[in-house]
Amino acid sequence: MNKSICSAFAGILIFAVLIGLAFRYQSAYFLYAASIVPLVTVPFLPDIRTAQYLRAGKRSPSLRFYRTGEAAGTDPGLIIVEFAPGDILWNKHTVYFSLQDIAEARADSAEKKVSATLSVLKYDLVRHRRRKGWVGVRLAPLKERTAGLSFTLREVNRLAIRIEDIRELARPKTPAVRERKGTTIGA
Repeated sequence: MNKSICSAFAGILIFAVLIGLAFRYQSAYFLYAASIVPLVTVPFLPDIRTAQYLRAGKRSPSLRFYRTGEAAGTDPGLIIVEFAPGDILWNKHTVYFSLQDIAEARADSAEKKVSATLSVLKYDLVRHRRRKGWVGVRLAPLKERTAGLSFTLREVNRLAIRIEDIRELARPKTPAVRERKGTTIGA
């Protein structure tokens, strides 16, 4: 079991035991102790899932990640996330995918299929806080951009992301340099 779920069950059990002891012995001290247990337990409760994680594999055969372009330095290169309509839950805040799942474009990837593709801008991309090599796409800006288009979100089956935007996101952030009264502070 997950640590957060175990700690939640332990917190509920301790709370119930302390309330029972407070009732049994008519003790305010047990009641005070029971009132502190939720304060300690809440930070360990599992989060409500506001993100969706995409993995190519047996579970989702229609989901594919591949890269195109970057030929002769003229093309900027794209990462294409291809999925069946309905695979992405558009009510979530962010959809994450692993950069390790991306393969080179195959011949069957280049087939001309009828598809509705959304372009992902660099401002839509976020790095995952804990997982290295995972990139997220914020869905709210994509929903806003499709409002004026001739297709709906249910018809979208591809996301196109510039490789340069992902590289820029992957670069380590440099510390900010501030100037105060002519002196440089920081790195």
